[in-house]
Amino acid sequence: YYPYGGGVYCENSSPTIKGCIIQGNIANQGGGGGIFCYNSSPIIEECHINSNETDDVGGGLYARDGSSPQVFHCTFYDNTADYGGGCYLRNESNPVIQNTVFNQNSANNTGGGIFLKDDVSLQASQVHIIFNDAEGLGGGLYVNNAETNLLYCLIADNQGSSGGGAYFRNNSSG
Repeated sequence: YYPYGGGVYCENSSPTIKGCIIQGNIANQGGGGGIFCYNSSPIIEECHINSNETDDVGGGLYARDGSSPQVFHCTFYDNTADYGGGCYLRNESNPVIQNTVFNQNSANNTGGGIFLKDDVSLQASQVHIIFNDAEGLGGGLYVNNAETNLLYCLIADNQGSSGGGAYFRNNSSG
């Protein structure tokens, strides 16, 4: 048993989460301090995902195993995780993120703002990834064996040991 989804837990479902504040939640030893998705593709719109934490993956959002969240007009602020402070997306998913800000999220290891891994194909437009921090790789964005399509995005003032703005590795494209 591992605790996932400190604020919201989605399994085999695709809810609409609109106009919500998801704040101050904890999901240690599992992940998804704010929101967790397992085989789920929620629509997350006009939400503030703030000050959530985990000692594992995805401080604000953790989506895995075929989950393809759609995030519109949201703010991910001051979330903390070991990997993927703002969000951690993995396992053959196709997330969409538009008009969203990742600001001042932190990772004790890698991927301060956004962490992508294992055949994720992210479609992102008008996303601001700013002032995020990772003690390891990819202060703003970390991409490992994944694909990104970034349109009209701003990646600025992030900090990491390598790839302060963005770090791409292992068959990744952007």
